Amino acid sequence: MDPRIGNLETTTFFGRRLTRGRIALIQETVGLFPNDSRRELARTLCGNLNRHTPSGTYRERFRLRVPEELERLGILTLPERRVTGGRRGPAARTEAGEPGEPVNAPLRDLEPVTLEIAAGG
Repeated sequence: MDPRIGNLETTTFFGRRLTRGRIALIQETVGLFPNDSRRELARTLCGNLNRHTPSGTYRERFRLRVPEELERLGILTLPERRVTGGRRGPAARTEAGEPGEPVNAPLRDLEPVTLEIAAGG
């Protein structure tokens, strides 16, 4: 086991106690997957450490915070944060998307009404 893990003052992170063996497993997992994103690492750690919510989803937020804290303590080195595309903003408006006159009539007066599945980009 890495002596830095043995020298930790506490193994309680965000209200949860982890064994030194589990911390070593986190350290090893991060080292095995240096090209994974932080989110991918969190999912891998959730699977390895059996950290799920009652509905079966991963407790990713907790599993992201622990490695970040271990990095702060010098136990491991996480991959750099990746910049994602993020939100692109509102779609460009076209003439077809401009609002028309309001329809103020009961639906029965507008029959037949049909729905179509929107497709395309």
